Amino acid sequence: DDHQALQVAVYPNPAHDKVFIETEGSMKVRLLNLLGQCLIEEEGDHQMAWELTHLTPSIYLVEVTTKQGRCILKLDVMP
Repeated sequence: DDHQALQVAVYPNPAHDKVFIETEGSMKVRLLNLLGQCLIEEEGDHQMAWELTHLTPSIYLVEVTTKQGRCILKLDVMP
């Protein structure tokens, strides 16, 4: 299996007002609530930052898709 692990950083976590997502190369990122509803969807290269002040404090899922694959990370948004 020559599939390499997808390197993704989502920080800070827990987050309050802003979160950063970093990976190698281009990426498509979606923020999902626990019902699976997409709240944010964005494409970019290497790094992106999202304002979280409009979100209710809760657990969210960050889905990152790149050429190397896809991963889903938990994001805790605090008040």
